[in-house]
Amino acid sequence: MKQDRMKQGLALSASGTVAASGTVTARATVTAGVTMAALLGLPAPAQAADPASLPTVTVTANKRPQASGATDSSVLVRSGADLEEAGVRTITDLEKVFPGLHISARGSSTYANISIRGMSSPDFYNPAVQVYVDGVPQDPATLSQALTDVDRVELLKGPQGSLYGAGAYGGVINIITRRPDSARTTVSAGLSTAGQDSRISTTQVLDPGRLYGDLSLGGSWRDGTIDDAATGGSSVDDRQNRDARARLRFAPQGGPLDLALSASRIEENSNEEVVVSDIHRRSTNSAVYAHPRSHKTLTSLALNADYRVGPGTISSITAYQDRDLDRFAYGLYQPEQQKTLSQELRYALTGDRYNGVVGLYAGQTDFDRQTGPYFGGVVGASDSSVTTTGTAAFGEGTYHLTPTVDLTAGVRYSYDQAKTEATRANGLMAAYPALSFSNSADFDAVTPKLAAGWQVTPDHRLHAQLSQGYKPGGFNHTITSAADARPYSPETSTNAEIGWTGHFAGNRVEVSTTAYWIEAEDKQIYVNVAGSSFQTLRNMGESRSVGLEFDTVVRPVDSLRLTFGGTVGRSTFTSATDPVSNADYADKRLPYAPDLLLNASATYFLPATGLPGDLSVRGATRYASRTYFDPANTMAQGGYALFDLSQDLALDSGATVSLFAENLTDRQYRTYSFNGGTTYSSLGEGRVVGIKGGVTF
Repeated sequence: MKQDRMKQGLALSASGTVAASGTVTARATVTAGVTMAALLGLPAPAQAADPASLPTVTVTANKRPQASGATDSSVLVRSGADLEEAGVRTITDLEKVFPGLHISARGSSTYANISIRGMSSPDFYNPAVQVYVDGVPQDPATLSQALTDVDRVELLKGPQGSLYGAGAYGGVINIITRRPDSARTTVSAGLSTAGQDSRISTTQVLDPGRLYGDLSLGGSWRDGTIDDAATGGSSVDDRQNRDARARLRFAPQGGPLDLALSASRIEENSNEEVVVSDIHRRSTNSAVYAHPRSHKTLTSLALNADYRVGPGTISSITAYQDRDLDRFAYGLYQPEQQKTLSQELRYALTGDRYNGVVGLYAGQTDFDRQTGPYFGGVVGASDSSVTTTGTAAFGEGTYHLTPTVDLTAGVRYSYDQAKTEATRANGLMAAYPALSFSNSADFDAVTPKLAAGWQVTPDHRLHAQLSQGYKPGGFNHTITSAADARPYSPETSTNAEIGWTGHFAGNRVEVSTTAYWIEAEDKQIYVNVAGSSFQTLRNMGESRSVGLEFDTVVRPVDSLRLTFGGTVGRSTFTSATDPVSNADYADKRLPYAPDLLLNASATYFLPATGLPGDLSVRGATRYASRTYFDPANTMAQGGYALFDLSQDLALDSGATVSLFAENLTDRQYRTYSFNGGTTYSSLGEGRVVGIKGGVTF
């Protein structure tokens, strides 16, 4: 049991080896181990004797089963056990375990930015990095959703249009949950200085060998940490979440069909969209911006069907998502609704000399937004909508030229349409007149991909890849002026990478590294509208991102696991001029693209004599260098490091207990800033100390 649990706790990288986040000294490790043992009345820890084997795995990031070490692209994989060990509770937390992944909340959990290799999107509604859960592309406002019953998460870097129906300009976060196939129930709860959470998940066999079902119910209550100087109120930025998910799976044993119907609902009440002018004082002023509040619901339905035909599998994914956000922020009532319907159909083939995937995709998103009168009627009430439809044909194949050399080619054709309609009542000032407009636009693109892999020796592999990325054009979703009647064009990129993965010392050490180069054109950036304080989306020049990313795992002794990874790079505008102010942004850093991102961790296993389970301690740190929030580079967060520490007890009976501390030094840092006459910012989470536990039976 101990050996199995230790292997399950390994974070799986592209070649299936350990990876995680953080550091901790040996002295802190031993002290923490004794502390946990003392608290639980257990014997003192002894030296571990479990083997240090780093397992290989099969991943499905490329839409067909492949040995993880045989993928000719940058793919990192983390197991569900890894996420639990690192305290990853939501999608936003994934930057704790994936080096080079940067996620910034912009005021609330509804709006966030994901950046990979300097590729990000200032537009909340059209992200550069796409999140998938069991093959379903997720609404951009779902980054706060809980990660439950996760089997693994796969991070693919670079354009993925030849593999994923909804496409992905900068990368994919592919979340795969456990398929219900046997009876199990898990109950868990946590209590910390930030709040509390609880969950129950159960899987039942409804008809042995044929029919299975699972159900998950959970909730979290986050206490606020910011006070209001105007009213004297405390902890005004609290949030509550509730979620439910049910799934029914029909998979006759030995048969070709695997069918799953799932439904989920997320509800969130939030007051967290507060801003501060001084990050060293967690205090806001509601006399400037009234207390924000929002109520969000997200309903999701999906039907996944797989049918094995000869050497391949036909897959169909039908999905519907309905988001309703009732929002008051920055003194403005601005509710919005979004409905998305998508269909993907693909065929994945696996053979001795070749494998590949081909597919078709169609999707439509209907977005509506309303605003009440702004600034006491200075700006009139408005009603706007944006409808986008996208269709695509995609595919790629890999041919094993020799037993050690692979060649991969892929291509995607995308056709996208966008339509906008807007009306606004007359405001009290002439600068904000009535509006009424409608417009439409369409875009298409062909984006190819070429890759090669060479298994130099059984322990060393090289890969190279050249691909193009495409981010559709469209219309600004937050209508503020007549300028929003004009569409913005697609953003495109040319991406090149070359990478190496090697194993040493009897598989106790793995090093993987990739150098990348990205040239992007027609960057989609928010710019100020002439004569007002509003912004609109425009294409603004070209950019270049170059860098080196790495992931290192070392198991020097059986009881110790060390990891170190990150990205060192530079992402700048090479030619960019603000179409309104004519400001030259050449050589300015891209927003939300720090030059340096580092993750490190140390996990020490401390099995105690007579203890029916495992005792371990984990320390982690992650560092982000200076991050700019605007293309002019006038607002930024300086470099900062966060430190986490946890101690975990996992009993053979299925019970777990963990003591944890996150952001140990209580580092104050910005995640988002804007200029409202004064620079206002959203803050990251401060120090959190708590305990969590659960039992599986």
